[in-house]
Amino acid sequence: MTPQQDSELWSALGALEASVKSLETQVNGLADGQRELRGKVDRLLYAVLGIGTAVIAAMVINQVLG
Repeated sequence: MTPQQDSELWSALGALEASVKSLETQVNGLADGQRELRGKVDRLLYAVLGIGTAVIAAMVINQVLG
């Protein structure tokens, strides 16, 4: 391998390393976003279940008292 080829190879490897680090940063950002979104969906689901339970309880109470 010639010195120029060696230099080009190291340059390409450096560029590849930078690309991999950038991709890693993006993937970590997506994972953080996914965890945040999952938390919001969980809270929404619990709210909907709570409202549904309250509605059913109100209907039962209405039937018993009405």
